[in-house]
Formats: sequence, C-alpha cells, structure tokens
Amino acid sequence: MCNFKAINTSLGLLRGKDCISFGSLNLSQNSTLVFEGKIKRSNLDSPGVSRETSLETLPLKLEFLGVIAYKVTEFETWSTQAEKALEQAESFIEMLDSPWIDSLCANKVNCNRHYLLKTSNLVVEVICRQFKWTA
Repeated sequence: MCNFKAINTSLGLLRGKDCISFGSLNLSQNSTLVFEGKIKRSNLDSPGVSRETSLETLPLKLEFLGVIAYKVTEFETWSTQAEKALEQAESFIEMLDSPWIDSLCANKVNCNRHYLLKTSNLVVEVICRQFKWTA
C-alpha cells in the first residue's frame, strides 16, 4: 500500500483529476521543472476562495526545484497501474516512503521528495528538493 499526503496549497486542497488542466512543462538547465496550467475553481476545497466570480479557472505555475528525475504518463495508462486509493486522492500529493526515491537515493539523508500532480489527461511525477507554488 502506498503512503501519501495531500498538499494543502494557498487555495486549499485540489480535488479530482479534472481540477488541473495541463498547459506546458519545461526543464531548465538549472534543474528546475516548470509546470504551467489552469485550476478549475469549482474543484477547490477552500472556504476562503469565492466560487462566485466570472473566472472559472485560475492560472497555475508550479516550479519544482533541484529536480533529479521526472516522468509524465497519460492518465488512463497511469490509472490502470495505480492503487485505487492513489487514483482517488487529491490532484497534488507527496508520496511518502517512495520506492522511486529509494532507487535513486542511496543515502536518504538530505534526500529529495516525490511529488505527484494529476491533471485531466496526464500525471506528472517529480523527484526534487522542493516546489514553489504560484496561483
């Protein structure tokens, strides 16, 4: 069984695979992976975010810093291999006790983190030091 925790963002928890739509993904020479997309306002789980607005979506920019590995998988392919609990989890989570980290980091001291971002059609997994959220 996989262990994970939902990332509580400044907008609250991101609910459902349709919460985030993919825009672009770019890796820079300084090992920063930049994801840009949109957040569907109706899928936000935060009492502080008004759903009564003319904007149905919000812009999203996620920067993953100190990336050592990442992979992108089509959602339907990924979901056939994922555990049910993981498939039904929030759209942005941190994987705990990650076998992928175990295989990449012989010395787990100061090792990286494993993040998983589900969009409406893709799943992006990243092993990195940290992330920076802008929405």
